[in-house]
Amino acid sequence: MNRYTIIIPTTFIGSHYETVRYLLGQLTTRSVAFTEDDYRQLIATANSRLLLLCYDDIVVGMLTLGKYYSPTGCKAWIEDVVVDSSERGKGYGKGLLKQLARIAVERGCGRLEWSCLDWNKPSIDFYLSLGAEPMEEWTTYRVTGNTLRNMAQ
Repeated sequence: MNRYTIIIPTTFIGSHYETVRYLLGQLTTRSVAFTEDDYRQLIATANSRLLLLCYDDIVVGMLTLGKYYSPTGCKAWIEDVVVDSSERGKGYGKGLLKQLARIAVERGCGRLEWSCLDWNKPSIDFYLSLGAEPMEEWTTYRVTGNTLRNMAQ
């Protein structure tokens, strides 16, 4: 694992964008419309950071870190964690999350949270091995599409 690096892109690089699209395909079975403009906006947004895990300068994993403030302090939220299926089990995900934890601490965040599908046992086991604790007493709610638009009226 001595040839891996983690980068936070700030400029558009076509090969990075294409790899992110490829990795998104491993993350979800639903179609995700992720355009070049979406990528440019993501890497330019102040409170979000895309971390790309590279091995010998080839992107093999990614995650997005969001930072926000509430009355109870600064928090960090992780989205879209994925390591290429051909590279799993080599310690890259652990390295990626450790770097993310360092960034969260440096930015004054008191906690780091993410969600995981309850059927994804390999990911759950991985997160537990890092010391993460499931938040059994919390339920995530979501509104999208027409429901979101109706709620906004």
